[in-house]
Amino acid sequence: MKFYRSVWIDEKGFPVELYKKIVALKKECQKGDHFHLECQPGDEQFVGLAEHIVALCIEAGLAQTPQGITGTYGYDVMRHYEADDLGVASFLMLETQTRMFRERLNRDESGRLILPAKEAGTTIKFSSGMFNHFYVVPDSVKTNLEAGQLTGLFFRETVLKGSSIRATTEMLWEIESKIKLPKMVNSGLNPHSVVPCYWIAEPPYRNAEPHYRQGDLLPLGRFDVARTFEQLGSDPGMIISQRFYQYCLQHKISLRCRPVRIDSE
Repeated sequence: MKFYRSVWIDEKGFPVELYKKIVALKKECQKGDHFHLECQPGDEQFVGLAEHIVALCIEAGLAQTPQGITGTYGYDVMRHYEADDLGVASFLMLETQTRMFRERLNRDESGRLILPAKEAGTTIKFSSGMFNHFYVVPDSVKTNLEAGQLTGLFFRETVLKGSSIRATTEMLWEIESKIKLPKMVNSGLNPHSVVPCYWIAEPPYRNAEPHYRQGDLLPLGRFDVARTFEQLGSDPGMIISQRFYQYCLQHKISLRCRPVRIDSE
């Protein structure tokens, strides 16, 4: 596993002497009235410098924000997983996929997911909503997944909205599960949300890993796909088994996901 790190500081509203001190550490990172240090995955050369800058900001009592809004320091950390990281986890959480619907997806009166035809191209294999934890596959992939006898998996019809000459002619299906997981060990209510909404309270927050107690999962028995107890945004997240993941890889269905951690206690 590798990490992407970004430190972003706006000179405006930032303590003057501290800003000068940070800029002096790596002057080429100053761009106009901003300081921006970026460490790409695998680039460990400046990781220590990024952590040192963060320590200076914490010592000064400054708040952290992802983008470094005025009067704060921006510090963003995101995990980048390699094949071995994903291949050893018992369970994985599905993320936003490479192919996505960029509109916020809603449902019709029958509960069917409404998909914009202009984004439902013929190359869809496993797509997701950009703003929702909804996952969609064409009829051919549905048939393939059904053959894998994956526990907890079922499909719901979708409906296309609008028209497009590039839209798929295959029926598109929403992946679902009737299995609901227990509460995560490390989830917490988002205090900024108007409606009850959870977040995974473990840094780095952009792709934090869910934790479950092994004893809490045992009563469920074996399962291959399930929904989280928590509303992560507007809807529950989706957890798949390693068996589901490997089955998709074997059938050339690529997935974006992150490991789920199982705690013994």
